[in-house]
Amino acid sequence: MPRDPIVLPISRDKLIAAMNPCMGKVKYKMGSKPALTAAPGTFTKSDCSGFFRWLLRWSSVDKSTLAITAPDGSVNQLKWARDMGFRKCPYSDCAKLDGILRAAFIKPRGSRAGHVWLVISGKTIECYGGVGVGRRNWNTAVLKNNVCACFEITGVI
Repeated sequence: MPRDPIVLPISRDKLIAAMNPCMGKVKYKMGSKPALTAAPGTFTKSDCSGFFRWLLRWSSVDKSTLAITAPDGSVNQLKWARDMGFRKCPYSDCAKLDGILRAAFIKPRGSRAGHVWLVISGKTIECYGGVGVGRRNWNTAVLKNNVCACFEITGVI
């Protein structure tokens, strides 16, 4: 019998409080991972998977939740999302203004690294090359045309 999809207990207020001090301050650097204990606004570099892992931890209702166990690396995080049993959804669901936090992935190809980002109500939350921590529309061509998987990781927050 299939189990119910898992959802992480994420706080919208904590998500905003953790994300905002990073906007325009944290630059993208491949391989750079903020310490999980680094307070918002205290680090200046991250890659996508490091920011994803850090933001989930700082947005958790309870710091001891499953969000802490997200591994480093977008490939490992994709496997983690599948293994955890998050509900898989079409990437087009990211356009919905429903308050559900989703995680999306691009697999690495050749010498190109993979990518992981969060999406809520049509806008991404991510750390990406040339920008660092920022937000863009869910249907930005480089994301929409290359996404390989998308999961609902919360209920409405």
